[in-house]
Amino acid sequence: MTGLEFVFLNPWFLLALSGLPLLWLLLRITPPAPRRVILPTIAFLKDLIPKEKTPLQTPLWLLILRICIIALVIFAMARPIINPGEELPGNGPIRIVL
Repeated sequence: MTGLEFVFLNPWFLLALSGLPLLWLLLRITPPAPRRVILPTIAFLKDLIPKEKTPLQTPLWLLILRICIIALVIFAMARPIINPGEELPGNGPIRIVL
């Protein structure tokens, strides 16, 4: 065994990894707060307590998970091959099912 070689068939896809910091910023942006308009017809709803509360920002763990998934998709699109010089046994087409 000569060692572990790692080759990308489409290395240009790896340039998309440079866009991950921009994607990080886009995922952290939250829309602006809605304008408050007081309507006299719904004054009786003022004292109701909402059942669900939504966070102001995306949780950090979810943001990191999304970035990692996108990075893995970019690596998959670059088509990595381990030990490209070795031939696979057989002579027919290869079918890989995920």
